[in-house]
Amino acid sequence: MRIINRLFFCILSACLPMLMSAQSESQTKEINKIKLDPAYVFAESTMENADEARETVCLTLTNFMNEYLEESGEPRKVAAAELGAIKYITGKRGNANYVFGYIPISAFASNKPAQAAEPATPVPTPAETPAPAIAETTAPSSETDTFSPEAAAAGLMMLGMLFGDTFSDDLWDDEPAPIEYHAAEGDDSRVADMISELLESSDARKAAYLLNIYKTTGKLRGYGALPTCRDAAGAYWLIINNDGSIIALLGPGADDNRHDYVSGTTGHLASYGGKYAVWFTPRSR
Repeated sequence: MRIINRLFFCILSACLPMLMSAQSESQTKEINKIKLDPAYVFAESTMENADEARETVCLTLTNFMNEYLEESGEPRKVAAAELGAIKYITGKRGNANYVFGYIPISAFASNKPAQAAEPATPVPTPAETPAPAIAETTAPSSETDTFSPEAAAAGLMMLGMLFGDTFSDDLWDDEPAPIEYHAAEGDDSRVADMISELLESSDARKAAYLLNIYKTTGKLRGYGALPTCRDAAGAYWLIINNDGSIIALLGPGADDNRHDYVSGTTGHLASYGGKYAVWFTPRSR
C-alpha cells in the first residue's frame, strides 16, 4: 500500500510550482478564469519533459473525473474517448515545461454543477506569488468510507502544490487519530457536514483531497495557501502542523473571535505562526 502511495507521489510531485513563468498574460488570465469556474475540472504539472508533464496532467484529470462521477452517483468510469475532450495550455517555467489541462464537466458527467452566481475575481499570477493560484479549487464531499492510496497520493500532491515540497508520505507511518468535531452555533448543515468530514481524521492529505473535491463540485468558492487569501476575516482556516497533522480549524470572523472546530474554544489565526494555513470559503446557496 505504501509502495503504491510512493509511486503516485513520485509521478505527481513533479507538478510542484516553480517561481519563474514564461506564460503570456492572456494564458495566465485564461487559466485563472478556468480555475474559478466550477463548470471545469483541471490539473497542472511542471516537469522537465513536456510529454511527461502532459501525461501526468491527463492521469490526474482522469482521477478527478472518476471521483466526480462517483460523488455524483454515476456508477461508471471515464471512457478513453472522453479524454479527447481535455484541452491543454502549455508554457515554460524557467527551464521546465508547464502544462495546464482542463475539461468541462458537461463533457463527461450527466450531473452538471451550478454556475457561480458571483463574478470571478482575478487570482495572483505565478510571477506574483511563490505558488500558482491553486488558491481557488472547489469540490463536493466524499461519501467513501476508506481513504485509498490513490486518494492519499492526490492529497499529498495538493499539499505540495500549496506549500512546495514540504510534506513526505513518511510522516504518516502511524494511523492518525480522529478529531472530535465541535460545532459552531449558526452553521448551516451544508457547512457543518463539510467541516465534520474534513475533521473526520487528523490526516492533512485527506483534508486537501476533500477540499479539491469540494471545489470541483461547486461547494467552495475557493481554497489556497495564506498568501493567496483576499478575505482573511471571511474565510475558514485549516491549520496543519509540521508533521502533517491537523491541529485547528478556525471559523470566519475577527481574529480575536474565531471558533475553533477542533478545540471548541476561541482561536486566533495569528497564534499559529510557523504552521501551514489553508483558507477555504464555502459558496453561498
